[in-house]
Amino acid sequence: MEFNKFTLLFRCGRDYGRLVTKDLGVNDTEYTICSFLNFYPNAPQDMISKSYMLDKTTVAKALVSLETKGLITREVNPNNRRQNLINLTDAGRDLIKDAVNVYDDWVNKVSSALSADEQKQFEALLDKMLDEAMSLKEEASK
Repeated sequence: MEFNKFTLLFRCGRDYGRLVTKDLGVNDTEYTICSFLNFYPNAPQDMISKSYMLDKTTVAKALVSLETKGLITREVNPNNRRQNLINLTDAGRDLIKDAVNVYDDWVNKVSSALSADEQKQFEALLDKMLDEAMSLKEEASK
């Protein structure tokens, strides 16, 4: 298998997403966080970092920017005062409502080139490859 093909496919998806979301006034990381919060309200900051494998500093900077733009709120978790719970504001929800599924929509459009059986097989194979990739990453970090 060629790594380059994975990279090209990923870049095509990123470029598509950027084109669709370019007028929202947020960068990719900010869009990703808003999209995540749409489905997971009251998310702790570290959950966002872990879910997207983003550096904590990158997430913190994006959250400051989103808060400044009035798109999110941060509140101290009453059960763990060292943790902030992040939520979209009404403005944040309005901002992404039409673009929240842009990447899922893209994957569905691209995978329509495959039959239903091929899509299931591909999904299963991706799951196996992702499990192996995570294992290799963990191994390398030791």
